[in-house]
Amino acid sequence: MSKIIAPETLDLKNIQKTPLAKGLLTFAALLIGLVLLAEIIARTPIGYFFPPPSTGADNFVFDSKTYYLEQQIRQKGSPTCLIVGSSVANDGLDPDMIEQAYEQQTGLEIQCFNFGMPALTMDSAGNMTTALKRRYHPKLILYVLTARDFISRQGEFSEQLRNAAWIECDLGAFSTQCWALNNSYSYRYSLTLNYWLVPGNRQKMINEYQLVSHNGFSPLDGRRDDWGDLEKIIWPDFSMPKKRLEEFQQIANLNSSETTIIFVEAPFYPPLLPNYLGSEAEYEEKFINPIQEILAGQGIQFWETRTLSQQIPDPYWWDRLHLNADGVEIFSIWAATQIADQIPMDTLK
Repeated sequence: MSKIIAPETLDLKNIQKTPLAKGLLTFAALLIGLVLLAEIIARTPIGYFFPPPSTGADNFVFDSKTYYLEQQIRQKGSPTCLIVGSSVANDGLDPDMIEQAYEQQTGLEIQCFNFGMPALTMDSAGNMTTALKRRYHPKLILYVLTARDFISRQGEFSEQLRNAAWIECDLGAFSTQCWALNNSYSYRYSLTLNYWLVPGNRQKMINEYQLVSHNGFSPLDGRRDDWGDLEKIIWPDFSMPKKRLEEFQQIANLNSSETTIIFVEAPFYPPLLPNYLGSEAEYEEKFINPIQEILAGQGIQFWETRTLSQQIPDPYWWDRLHLNADGVEIFSIWAATQIADQIPMDTLK
């Protein structure tokens, strides 16, 4: 045997001295160092200076909000209140304002986070909200609701969330990817790098994650140039398909002694009401009444905002369905007052 394989070949000390072995050891050391560095950076405020680690959901806003919420939990503990919904939630309620107004009114501190997702509709919202509750255990979920949430094929931007692995992991699925998403920031940063390596993704990634504040809120400033035609019916053939109502019911079923679910009608520009779904009567008949009927049977509150909308000055609207920063202040303080008046303080401790 010694004639076939030289003794020095079996000598580990000599093997370690070969160029190939040295290269492999150096690479392994660098890789371990990068992994440790990524894990440290992601778990400290330094992580805010880098693109958020990806969840693999193909949605940079979702990645940003997921990471920022994880950071908030590390710094302040589990959220008292999660704000969920489409863009009317994303840019409609400021968690900081809600916290401040609530403390002024009650003397108690709460922690809120805005997890509104632009273009979110019920086909994605049910699973996403379920995953958020199971993962973060908020005391309160405020779901800001519009008629648009029930329209099919309106949620292109968040459509990819429907089967996102991060969400499916919290719905009972398990895989090595689930483990990595839940435990390894270095793995998630590798997904971010994969997106970044595609030139067409880079500006999109920057634009989207920079829109999101560290509390999840994405404010709109000023006023949109093109409001559209207020005389035109937005959704003349509006209906609430059975499938969308089942997905809405999925969110309502999350209401429990541990988590209170409140649905909030999204404010909208008052002159729009006569033509929102065809007429004010049709808005009530097609949208408000079915919602109230479902929620009343489960003892879940539905906060209507049309009176509030009438009190918001014209310059405080960004467009006919969204508020700018001035309007957000009114809506956020109103929401804090509703929480203080309608939700027993003991349930938020």
